[in-house]
Order: sequence, then structure tokens, then C-alpha cells
Amino acid sequence: MERFKNTPKKEGSQLPTNCSQLKLKADDGKSYKTNVAKTGGQIAGEARMRIEKDTDNPVITNQNAASLNSVVTGMIEEVTKAEEK
Repeated sequence: MERFKNTPKKEGSQLPTNCSQLKLKADDGKSYKTNVAKTGGQIAGEARMRIEKDTDNPVITNQNAASLNSVVTGMIEEVTKAEEK
């Protein structure tokens, strides 16, 4: 994986993202390099919207968003502590 060249190693509590490029076929039939993280986020967003449409229920609620925030915060703190060692 290639680290973005201008991304500092540490930015407060934010961690840099390692991203690689992947060739995906576009609507015009040609393959183009794309940012894997951005593409994955778009696919996840489309899946969420499809589930919400099919079930008439929100996927993201205040309760599960708070739980996810807690999990992500814990993961970031663990990685930060491991990097400090």
C-alpha cells in the first residue's frame, strides 16, 4: 500500500490512511485507477440506502451511531498507544 505523500505521520488523534489504487471498470467500459477507500465508502453508502429502502427502517440510529463512535474511538486510542511504545 502507498501512503499519501503529503500526509503527516500524526495529526492530533487522527491517523493517516494507507490507500492503494485499484483499476475498476467505469460506465464507459474503460478501466481507471480509483481510490480504494473512497470506492469502498461509496459502495457501503449505496448498500445502506438499499437496505433502508427495502426495510423502511434506518440503518444508522442515534443508538448504534453512538456505539460505533465508541468502538472507533477505542480502536484509535489503542493504535495511538501502540505507536507511542
